[in-house]
Amino acid sequence: MATPSAQTSTNEAVRAGAELVSSQIRRDEKYVTLWDLVFNESTSAEYGAPEPFAQFEQRRMVAIPDALRQQFEHVKHKSFSGLFPEINRAWITIDNALYLWNYEDGSDYQTYQGLDQVIVTTAIVAPKKDVFVDAVKHLLILATPVEIVILALMYNEEERAMEIHETKYALPTDDVNMERIIGCQNGRIFMCGRDGCIYEIDYSGETSSWWGLGYVEQPRKVRKVNHSSHPLTSYIPSFLRWSSNHTLIDACYDSSRNILFTLSNNSIIQVFDLGDGSQMKFVVAKTDLIKDARNKYQALQKYEEKILKIIRIYPIQSSESEQLNLVAICRCGIRLYLSTVRTSRYSMYSSRRRPQGLYLQHIRIPPSRRNPGILAAGQTGPLGGAETGLSTTDIHTALYSGGVFMFADQLTPTQDAVVAVSPSVSHNLSVGGQSSTFEVSVSTRFKELFQNISFGEGRTWEIHEMPLELAGVDASMLVNKSISNNELAFQHLRVERKFLLLTSHGIHIVAKSRPVDDLERLLTQNGPESQAVHQFAEQFGVDEFCAMCLILATRETAGATSSALGGRRVDQLQLMATTAFFTHAGRPHFESSEIASEKAAAGVETVARGIPPSSQKTIIYSGSHNGMAMYLGRLLYPLWTESIVVAKKEEKLVKGKKTTVTRYYPTFSKEQFSRVERRLENLEQFLTRNQFAPMSDVGVAPYSGGPQSVSKTAMHYQRRRLTDEAHKIEANSLSNLHQLLAFSIESLSFFRILYDYDLPAIIAALPAIAQTKFAGMRFNTFTASSDGVNMASDLVNALISIHTTEGDSVHQKLGKDLRIRCPSLFSEEDSLRFLGFEALTRAKTATYREVQLGLLQDSLRYFRQIPKHVVDLNILQLICGEYHYLRYYQGVLELCLACAHAVDPSGVSLRWVLSGHNLNDTHKKSLFDTRRSCYQPFTHSLTEFSLGGPSATTPLVDPRTGEVLPRPSITSEEEKNLKERVLDACKKSTDELFHYTLYQWWLDQGLDSELLGIETEFVEKFLKTLCKPEEKAFGLLWRYYNKKEDFSSATVVLTNLAERKDVNVDLSSRLEFLSRAVIAGKAALTKFQSSVSRPRAFAVKKHITGEELQQLEEKLEVAKVQAIVLKEIGNIVIKHEREEAERLLNSSLYTVNDLYNKFAAKYGLTMSALHLFATAGFHAPHQTYAIWDEIFSDCLEDAQNDGFHSLKVKVTAIGREFYPNDNVFSLAYLIPKLEATRLDFTNLESRAGSDASSPYWVIELFLNVGVSLEILFREYRMLVQSQEARWRAHQIPLFLVFYTIIDMWLNHLEGGSPFPHDIQSFRENDVGATVDEIRARLESLRGPNAVELRDQYESLRQRILNSQVISSRYTEYH
Repeated sequence: MATPSAQTSTNEAVRAGAELVSSQIRRDEKYVTLWDLVFNESTSAEYGAPEPFAQFEQRRMVAIPDALRQQFEHVKHKSFSGLFPEINRAWITIDNALYLWNYEDGSDYQTYQGLDQVIVTTAIVAPKKDVFVDAVKHLLILATPVEIVILALMYNEEERAMEIHETKYALPTDDVNMERIIGCQNGRIFMCGRDGCIYEIDYSGETSSWWGLGYVEQPRKVRKVNHSSHPLTSYIPSFLRWSSNHTLIDACYDSSRNILFTLSNNSIIQVFDLGDGSQMKFVVAKTDLIKDARNKYQALQKYEEKILKIIRIYPIQSSESEQLNLVAICRCGIRLYLSTVRTSRYSMYSSRRRPQGLYLQHIRIPPSRRNPGILAAGQTGPLGGAETGLSTTDIHTALYSGGVFMFADQLTPTQDAVVAVSPSVSHNLSVGGQSSTFEVSVSTRFKELFQNISFGEGRTWEIHEMPLELAGVDASMLVNKSISNNELAFQHLRVERKFLLLTSHGIHIVAKSRPVDDLERLLTQNGPESQAVHQFAEQFGVDEFCAMCLILATRETAGATSSALGGRRVDQLQLMATTAFFTHAGRPHFESSEIASEKAAAGVETVARGIPPSSQKTIIYSGSHNGMAMYLGRLLYPLWTESIVVAKKEEKLVKGKKTTVTRYYPTFSKEQFSRVERRLENLEQFLTRNQFAPMSDVGVAPYSGGPQSVSKTAMHYQRRRLTDEAHKIEANSLSNLHQLLAFSIESLSFFRILYDYDLPAIIAALPAIAQTKFAGMRFNTFTASSDGVNMASDLVNALISIHTTEGDSVHQKLGKDLRIRCPSLFSEEDSLRFLGFEALTRAKTATYREVQLGLLQDSLRYFRQIPKHVVDLNILQLICGEYHYLRYYQGVLELCLACAHAVDPSGVSLRWVLSGHNLNDTHKKSLFDTRRSCYQPFTHSLTEFSLGGPSATTPLVDPRTGEVLPRPSITSEEEKNLKERVLDACKKSTDELFHYTLYQWWLDQGLDSELLGIETEFVEKFLKTLCKPEEKAFGLLWRYYNKKEDFSSATVVLTNLAERKDVNVDLSSRLEFLSRAVIAGKAALTKFQSSVSRPRAFAVKKHITGEELQQLEEKLEVAKVQAIVLKEIGNIVIKHEREEAERLLNSSLYTVNDLYNKFAAKYGLTMSALHLFATAGFHAPHQTYAIWDEIFSDCLEDAQNDGFHSLKVKVTAIGREFYPNDNVFSLAYLIPKLEATRLDFTNLESRAGSDASSPYWVIELFLNVGVSLEILFREYRMLVQSQEARWRAHQIPLFLVFYTIIDMWLNHLEGGSPFPHDIQSFRENDVGATVDEIRARLESLRGPNAVELRDQYESLRQRILNSQVISSRYTEYH
């Protein structure tokens, strides 16, 4: 078994190799695009001759069968011919008859004569989904001048023949001939009408019919939709409709973008946006394209429009160019490259952008037939200079497909010249290959290779490319690949492209050679060490050359022969390719710093991976290294970024009801995996046969003496040291690639093993989470990451679970296959895991509980031997989930604790937690996260008996029957005992971090009582340092201390809770904490005092003093005032000020000074200020009086709305709260203030019933507050005796109030049973003398009020003198 360090080293090597391969794949994807070549200039005309061999060669010619030739003699009206490469057939129509024949072998000859009109147009299209049976892969559309019919094509695999079936789909043409019919990949069918309109055949199936092949009599739903006219046009008779002056002659469909293009006979191109494939939106009709071309290239001005007429259009797929959409072929051979969105060199274009118009981007001048290969930048072209006229003037058929341009130009009435133009791969590689658009040099020129193809006499009528499926290629591995325009990247996978040319003599099959085909011919004709091979390596670059050598050197050898070798065995070619690989590869070396800087600025990565930064050097790998990485990347590319499985919705019967389920199937077939694996194995055999031994080209120079010789020797040894180091670095990188290669082979073997055991069923047996993860997993992730190893374990577990009943033989065979074919995915740890899962699987179906528990204990024993393996594979939750379902909670706990210890045996994560959670220490944090995740399955199990109900469990399914297994039953008594045993085991655990995790889980679930009820050494430490959130920790801590009767500690905690600055704790909570703190403090003080009197009965380690308790009570009083401030703050009008003040008051406790300065004074909180003065005993008359002035002002602000009543209510409320606190409620200030207010506003408030109209409302106010008559007497006496002018001006009103006070006092003494001190007080205040004094002052006053008042005072005097109560009580008192 590999050691952990060795395994880690292997994983790192595989990842390093994967990074290198991914880098090579990205370079292939950035291969120069068509847009890269054309964006620099508006016109181009550079061509070259193919070297070293012709690009196109005729493979064979298939003559038209004699039986068909004889049919031409019976033509009465019209005959047409063409190719259906989609079905490998050629077709000929003779009047109303259609003839199909297989041009591959001349067999399968069919005739259809079911129409009575001349057939004018034919097409092969894809059928719509769910209309025909699956056996119908193609539809044949036939159009006559009268009707259009749809035929279904089926293939008889046994007889290898095609069958034509009629359908019920037919519709009239409405006297419009259809010039061309094309189909979309989703089954839509469009037709080009001679009337200039684009039509669509819209058909659908019937739910009650079978498949529309003529076996039912029901009419089919089919109609013809005109997308070029108004909707009401269909109701107008055909002879009255407006006729267009143009005819649609061609149409093409861009399947990568869902765009439809049409071409008219007068060079008008229309664009239709199909949106998601079901829409049809007209975008533009480009009518001035020829004019635009003339403006862009002035040399075209002198040529007639008919020479420049557009005859064909072809789409440019997004894989070839994101920016360009269409190429239009002119009669003279000019190609016009067009886009549907305005774009520029630096525009960020996406194929998802919808078309907006049609814009000419580039004009490509055709090559000259008379001088085909010499056109270059700055030289004369076919439209000027030495060329007096267009050499290509009458193209009547053409093809543009994936960069290849073929056309037939009429030389004579009986002979055509066929010209083939293709991209110059080596040129594109040298100027911009493996660069993105923005990295391509602005000097990049568009160069193509030009070649004439001669067929002798005869005309060429149609040109098509043979589809990949019919060229013997597994097309699904190339579809939608971003490197599909990079021929070098997939030439090992794709055979040579073949083109079909229908001529008057038959069908010519022309093949386009690949660069690797040219290399094969060079090797066989010239030898691997020849100058021609060396030039080829320079032409394509040594890296690409070595990659091509590997293609040839790793070819299948079993009985294979090579045509280039004259039929000799391929192993001879392999030997020559191997020799060329090592001969021309070069050697690794270090690059000069100047060149390295230039490459670094250009973004070229040459720094060796795996070298410490201090010793990094710029290395240039050899071609053998880069070619190996390039070829390995290309072998893996079809799978590399693809999902391993795809999801499909299926209907399944569940308990008699149809249910839609998601089932996962492999993206690639077993055969596809096998082919890739076979190529990889061939490459590995090549590596095994040809070890890359480090080579040094620097020998040991002998020392010959002298200073100059010493210098040369030193330089010699320095060069040798650098060379050896470069070889060592390259050897390490090659080793990484080799390990990636080996692991990729193992991965493919692993999946091929799973194919044998029903991979979809295995995936269905995965847990839902694993299914979801596997559904999105790509091959590169599986191969080069730990997730792949984990997923392999999950898949093996699922495989075991569904084959449990097949006995140990299946497991042994499977284990043997896995160990032999993919040992990296199945180690000794996997074997123990195998045994553990086997025991667990058997336990799930055990009948007796004793047997079940024994098997569960066995499985736990196996799993505890590999706890780190269990964690790394993320199967802990799976195992514990099954333990939980089987009520094996002890096993859940033990396995969780074992795994937690395995991931962190030295307790690093605990120290990290206790030291303060330093998030910058990512290693320790990662350990902590992993260890904590190990506890989660157990806390999940705790839910079942801690929260009083069953936890969410995943039902276990019997793999034999698919039925849900019942859970073991348990009584309430057994459940209680089980809980006690599990909790007892928890308490005995020495895993401190587990305790903290358990306690936190209890709190998160609201199980505070569980925590407070457990007795361990870790509870207090947890609550003090680790519990989250902190406010809850403090809340539990004081309860914990109270339970232990540690009241002093509880007091401290509660005080801290009240005083901590936290926006989440409001003021009411702080008041509650302070109140509880006072209670706890009193209890602590009482307990301490008791311990002093009875020291043996108590053992109090710490206590709270009486002074501290007093301070705490004072804090509580101030906090209560703060609550008053908070309440008054609510009256602030400005919202943001109010909200900010409320936030501050809730988030902290303040001192009296802060409450006054920051809130009461700042916001004018009068009541709060008075409360603060009263609480603090603050004596500041001027500040208090200012507050009272503000109160008076606010109340009297609207005096006419009974402001005096408001004032009376306000002052009464304040007096009742603060009297007799003279600092806040000063009678010496308030009585004069109120009386002055009353006197000033008496005239304004003279209406009856008003507070102001009564002269006594002031004294009534003070009496309601609780001021005694004695005190009122003394205060008013000072007012009456005052010499101030304002009081002397209002003597009569004051005397009247004063009279009322004395009268009320006398009434009190005479009417009740006064205490002796009341009478003494009356006498001591010398009331009689005061009455005499006022009566005397009234003698000097004039007016009826003065006389009346004087009489009233005289009456008081007599009552005082004659009062027996006062005199008797007074005497009795004395």
